[in-house]
Formats: sequence, structure tokens, C-alpha cells
Amino acid sequence: MTTFSIEPTGRIEFGAGILDQLANFIASTAQHRVLLVTDQGLRATGIVDRALKILTAAGLEHTCYDAIGPNPSTTAIDTAAATARVFGPAAIVALGGGSVLDAAKAIALLAANPSASTGDWTAPGWPLIAIPTTSGTGAETNGFAVIEDTHRRRKVYIGHSSVKPRIAVLDPELTLRLPPHVTAATGIDALVHGLESLASRNANAVSIGYAAEAVRLVSRWLPVAYADGSDLDARGQVMVGAHLAGQALTISGLGLVHGFGHAITAFTGTAHGVALASVLAAVMRFSPEAYEPAGFALSVDDPVAAALDIADGVDIVRPLRDLDVDRGMLPAIDRRHRPGRRGHSQQPPSSFSRRSDSATRVCVLVKHFCVVGYQNGCPCPTGARTQGIVRRLACQRSPANTANDRRNSRRPRTRHSQRRDRVRDTAARRGGRCRRWGQAASWRTCRSGSTPALTSSS
Repeated sequence: MTTFSIEPTGRIEFGAGILDQLANFIASTAQHRVLLVTDQGLRATGIVDRALKILTAAGLEHTCYDAIGPNPSTTAIDTAAATARVFGPAAIVALGGGSVLDAAKAIALLAANPSASTGDWTAPGWPLIAIPTTSGTGAETNGFAVIEDTHRRRKVYIGHSSVKPRIAVLDPELTLRLPPHVTAATGIDALVHGLESLASRNANAVSIGYAAEAVRLVSRWLPVAYADGSDLDARGQVMVGAHLAGQALTISGLGLVHGFGHAITAFTGTAHGVALASVLAAVMRFSPEAYEPAGFALSVDDPVAAALDIADGVDIVRPLRDLDVDRGMLPAIDRRHRPGRRGHSQQPPSSFSRRSDSATRVCVLVKHFCVVGYQNGCPCPTGARTQGIVRRLACQRSPANTANDRRNSRRPRTRHSQRRDRVRDTAARRGGRCRRWGQAASWRTCRSGSTPALTSSS
């Protein structure tokens, strides 16, 4: 029997046009002043002006901060928190996508703790109401934010239970103007949240219930919303599915797909959903047994193929080379994401640290991309197995080679095999023949472990 403890979630308000009740929601926070946090792109759509008119009509003192950009940085958050302190204590209304909601949570916490260091919060954050205008991130379900450290090129977490949104306002009308590519990117994010929650080692009966229904709803309605953005019913179903997926990930954590996705976004600025879609196939195909529970939610025998069909159907999958991921990033990743440095809350398994393997340059990616996955229940049990995932990302693979690599990756390393691999890789770089994969080899096309990682499609 699995023992678990789950904190209650905030209040959920769902319905078309429910934004009109915003003043009533704010009144429940016992605040009479409002800081509306949003972005300039959303302001151009008229949605922000609609919210401001509601606040004005209710006689609430308010101001609007709209300088939040995609993947908000630590510097931007510090600036926004300083602006919030000048305005003074208030209820924060986060109106926008995942970046805005994450930024608002960080602002609510830092505004109340101006001199605190990360994790040392002496005062509760300001009350927060979250109004998502996309369906995917699930940021309205929890009290933590993912912020980009542009100096170290990595994602950092900041959060506290006091900034978990008091109310999540889910109004599908706010998503009707989303363009198809944004609908696809955010929808795939929601789908991956559900899939990884089902595959997590930390899954329990509650998270499985949330995740299974999330996967069912998103897989059914995302293609409909993508094809016809004006379908309000489809928009509403995807929004509910994304919210349930957010509830699930808050309980179970995520895995390796998000581990890779966060690192790709940090180094290239790629949209989060696009980064996830680019590595989803490699991760799922490598550990299909971990994703078997998703078969029930998808009503299929092969959940891996079904998930990939959904991603292909919304035209979101891109080769990593098209995302500007290249081998020149490896040294920077090695320096800035080394396990054990400040900013990582948990060390990976000891097998992650072995540097004698000839695939060290490839394994560098694994060691740094997987910290989030191992911290939150990544289904891949060993560093050796994870090497195979990166090789899949780096190479176009055949089914036969896939089976061989999965079998060989579990074999213990010996001095003889290490020497053999060094010889093989040297020959490959000189344009010889790659003995492991049995085909002509060069520095860019060799299927060995030392191939420049992430230069080909998965």
C-alpha cells in the first residue's frame, strides 16, 4: 500500500464568460487593491482591457504590469517585484499564459519578502488569482514557478504554498483567439504532463485519476481545437484537461521529456511545447513499458504510437537541428549544468557520474538534462539506459539497432570495452567505418556514442 499526503487545491471556477465575475473573486481575498500582471501581446487582443473595465466598474484600485515576456528571467522578476512593492500590498491577478502565471507567483512571493534569499521566505506571498489564457501549462494549479536564469542558462524553481492561486478562473472564451501553432504547443505540453505523470514513480491513485482523464480529454479534443479554433466546446474540454494534468503533475512530478525540454528552451529559446515534442518520441520509444498506463487513457494498445500520432497531427514535431541545437552547446552545458552545483536540489544517481565511457560527450547532455527527471520520478532507472535516449536523439535509428543498443547499454563497462570504443570513435572521426552500426562513418554521421549530440532529428 502506497502512503501519500496531498494538500487541497484552490477553488476552481469554470465556464464560458466567467471572467465577468472577476470582481466577486477578488472580494473573496479580502483585498481592495489589485495588481494585474500580464503581457503586451495579450493586451493587444483586448482581453486585458476587458478585465481592467471590470475592475474599474467595481471601484477597485488597480494597476497593470504588462512587461512579462516569454520564459521570464530572474532579472525581469526582480524588476517586476520592485514595481509591485512600490504599488503596495494588493491581490495579484495573473492574466495570461504559463509565463505570466509563473511570473505572477514569483512576484507575489518576492514582493512580500524583499530581502529574503531563495527558499528563505519569512512572510506569506500576496494573494493570487490565476486566469490562464492558454490550455497547457497547468500553472494555475500549484505554488511554484519556473524562471529562467539567463546567466547560467538553466531553469530555476521558486515557490511557496502561500502563492498557490486562491482561485483558478478557467474561461474557454479567452482561448478562442489563439493561433493554431500556440494551440498545438500548449496542448502538447498538457498531453506530456498527463503522460509523464502516469509514468512517474511517484504516481498514486489520485494523480493517476487526474492524469488519465487529462490524457483522455486532451487526446480527444486537441486535434479538434487545432483544426477549428472557434469551437468553444473543444476549447473548454482542452482547458479542463490541461488543468487536470496540472493537478496530476503537482502530485507526481514529471520526467525526462521535461528534463530535456527545459534545457533546450534555456539554450535556444525554443517554445516549451515545441521542445517537448522534439524529444517525446525518443523518450517514449526508449521506455515504452513506463508509458503502458497511458494505453487505458488513450484507449489503444500502443500508447507510444498514439501519442506521436497526436503530436504529428497538430504539426508540432520539429527536428532538433531546426531548433538551433548543435554540438557547440555541449561545453557550455557541461560548465553551467554540472550536477551538484548550487541550483540543483538533488544529485543524480552515481552511475550518472562515470566519465570513462567513450560516449562522455553525449552523456554530458544526459547528466544535466535529467536532473529534473530524476528529482521528480523519471522512469529511466540508470545512467547507462539514459545514454541510449540521447543516442536516439542524436541519430536516426533502425529497429534492429534500437534493440541492440538497449541490450548493450545494460552491460557493465570494462577496460577492454572502453579501449575498444575509443579506437572505434577515433576511426569514425577519420572517416572510417563504424563497426558498432555497420555503415560508413564520419564525424557527423557515425552512430557511435561520440556523435555530436542532438544534430539530427529523433
